[in-house]
Amino acid sequence: MSRFATRVFDRFFTPRLPEPYAGPTHRWLVWLLFSVVMLVFPGLGFLAALIGLADVVAGRAIDPLGDYSLLTVVANVAFTAVPIAMVWGFLRLSGDRLMRIGLVGAPVGETVRATGWAFVWIFLLSGVFQVALDPVIAEIPYADRFSADVQIGADVSFAELAVAGIPASICAGLLEEIVVLGFAYRMLERVGRSDRAILGILVALRMSFHLYYGVTAIVLLPWAFLSVIYYRRYRRLWPLIIGHTAWDVYAILSTASVVAEIAGLAAMGLLMVVAVTVAVVRWLKVRRGPLLTLEIPRPRPAWIEHTGTVFSAGGPYHGSPLPR
Repeated sequence: MSRFATRVFDRFFTPRLPEPYAGPTHRWLVWLLFSVVMLVFPGLGFLAALIGLADVVAGRAIDPLGDYSLLTVVANVAFTAVPIAMVWGFLRLSGDRLMRIGLVGAPVGETVRATGWAFVWIFLLSGVFQVALDPVIAEIPYADRFSADVQIGADVSFAELAVAGIPASICAGLLEEIVVLGFAYRMLERVGRSDRAILGILVALRMSFHLYYGVTAIVLLPWAFLSVIYYRRYRRLWPLIIGHTAWDVYAILSTASVVAEIAGLAAMGLLMVVAVTVAVVRWLKVRRGPLLTLEIPRPRPAWIEHTGTVFSAGGPYHGSPLPR
């Protein structure tokens, strides 16, 4: 499955070598810093999800946005800033840099194209899988009882929903993609975990703080899976952050506006048609030429060589100094 997804992605994205580490690797320190960040997030998110799951079991409706007050919006922004600040500081402590996990800028046109394709092949495609999985989930015994009754903004105006929902969507995009994908992958890769192990761990982490959906959380598996497959080969977070934010904004605002729902569905349907057409054309074209290798070498941590040298995928790193 991952090989097929990678071959499709290669029609739209350019593989990138992982950035070399900025210093020697101390595995115990990397494990410690990784664990501390994960306890904050998704750890606290997991506890909140368990509380939401208890509401689901009790038959109560849930609203992922919770309160719509300005104080809640500010608290959400503050909670997002804390793990990201920890990631920034801990990466420096471990001899690495935040920008090297996939936040290096790219030309605007390239970023827009990559974001559009990522939105289609990760978020929109996952939405298609969700629709396909709904009948399957309905056949699971007691699925109705343990599925969340999600009611977003049931008693607020569209303006209030937008004021609370848009910042929450931005925070979710930044927090989840930077911490649970970019940082977590970088640290696990650095201590020598295999690609399959990292895939399993990151999918589990992503699912952990969405358990408040109950049984229907299963529909998030394709998104969690495809996000990791994308990142490990193309090493860019901005398309995922922007795509995640856009998907959440649509999901929130469409609950309160029929116009927003119809306009969003029309735009996404058009994007899907264009993407499938381009994929077929490029697939046929590439089949007549040489295939790209699916192997992307990793940066080599210094502990493997027992030296202080910083290695890139192909040898010692001689790049420009890191920004401070």
